[in-house]
Order: sequence, then structure tokens, then C-alpha cells
Amino acid sequence: MTGRAGIAPVVESGPDTARHALEQEVERLAREVAAASRRLARVLEEKNRLGRILNSVIETLEAAVILVNGDGRPLAHNAAARAMGAVSETPGGWMLDPCLVRQATPRQDAGRPLRPRGADGPCW
Repeated sequence: MTGRAGIAPVVESGPDTARHALEQEVERLAREVAAASRRLARVLEEKNRLGRILNSVIETLEAAVILVNGDGRPLAHNAAARAMGAVSETPGGWMLDPCLVRQATPRQDAGRPLRPRGADGPCW
């Protein structure tokens, strides 16, 4: 005999059988969660490792490098960018120098040299 929608009804022989089945299901789910947690930890460690490599590469470049998000806020920058005053630390985090914010967005003026603050000519 089948129940609704062709699904066979669960036949229980008592509360101990149902409890045992639930305990087994909980153990299976706990193993799955533990395995997913281990995978997530490995992925997170790899992400952090790659982030350290990227930061190391950016920091060792002699040219000023500033990576910005779509709003123009710095995501990463190097010592050369800090030394020329292109970014500064504020209570709200790192900010681009105002002359950079006024003059460019992340995709404008690509390839034109950035001038340090106080140098002759425009910021870009």
C-alpha cells in the first residue's frame, strides 16, 4: 500500500527504532558538516595565502599602485602610493587623495602617470 503521491508510509516498530534512525541521521549530518567545515577551512587558508602573495607583490613594486573598488575607495596600495600622498589613513579607513577622487574614476585616464602632491601640473 502507498500513501499520498505514491510514497510508501513509514512503518515504525516502536519509539526505539525511530529514535535510532534519527540518531543515525544526526550522526550522518554531523559528518557532512564537519567535512564541509574542513573544506571551507582549506579554501579560506588558500585565499589568505594568495592575498599575502598579492600584497607582497604590490608592496615591492617601485611604482605607486592603488587598487580601488567601484566607489573609488582603496582596496590595496603600496609604500610608493603612501609616500607620494596618493592615499592617507583616516578614522574611516584609507582614502584616495582628493585630487585623485575629483579627476578620475577607476577606469578613466588609464596609462597616464600619477604626479606626487605638490608637483607641477595636474594630478594625473
